[in-house]
Amino acid sequence: MTDAEPETRIKRLQREVHAATTGRWDLPFVGREQSKETWHWFGNGPNGVIAGLCDLLDRHVARGRGRFWPAAVGCVPWFNHEGIAERLASMPTCIVINKPQNRTSSAVHHLYKHGSPVHSEWLTDIRDLAPAQSGGAPRIVQPGDRSGSALGPVRVYGYRQDGRKPLLHTKMLVLGGTYEDDEYFSGIRFLPDLVWLGSANWTAEADTQHVEAAVAVADPSFVKAATQHLMTIIIGSEPLSSYSATPSPNLLPSRLDMAAFAATTQPSSSPWTMATRPRE
Repeated sequence: MTDAEPETRIKRLQREVHAATTGRWDLPFVGREQSKETWHWFGNGPNGVIAGLCDLLDRHVARGRGRFWPAAVGCVPWFNHEGIAERLASMPTCIVINKPQNRTSSAVHHLYKHGSPVHSEWLTDIRDLAPAQSGGAPRIVQPGDRSGSALGPVRVYGYRQDGRKPLLHTKMLVLGGTYEDDEYFSGIRFLPDLVWLGSANWTAEADTQHVEAAVAVADPSFVKAATQHLMTIIIGSEPLSSYSATPSPNLLPSRLDMAAFAATTQPSSSPWTMATRPRE
């Protein structure tokens, strides 16, 4: 088996999973005007942007079957909508929000307590990121350790205090699914295939009072670019428990303990590992 064979196998699995899940979205790349679903939302109330996002999440959760299991990564400045939190808590997520000034909303607390995290190993661009050790040193990975870390389900970003500081203002959710290559044991991967992008924060106020607009996009080049944008935000994020007033990202590339890995490749001197020839 050559080094290229596992990659070819993975690419083929990605195409198969992508083709299957695109059909469930009822959102083909060609002939989208024939879709029976709504992929843009305006205003507030029962047919508005937040209601549309809740409906989109319901459809996304219902996709789980076979090799594909729903997951989501995203970011939003302010988040207090209970319905969105409940839906996100039903799948692995990593949602990045602005650092709360005082305490988190009950919706964020619900997602953090009842949700499950996305793992960095699932995300190609940040697969080896893990929280730094005390003192800021990178995490050391030994044989049997995971290379990455759990991310989420909620993280925070930026500055805690008010003032003229850079603010996380992107409202974006990348929906996709996880699958596992069980032939080459390459692990779980996250495959994004739809992006929700809108003006609305995920708040009760946006649901009932604000005039908002949002759209869902499945174009592969846009999905790829949006996912990469979110990866840069995750890299700069911090745990929800962070109380740093200024940005203090804690994710660094892991380092391998090369001596420990080398020791595992040394032949054992134990007599029990030596083949013995039976007497004739």
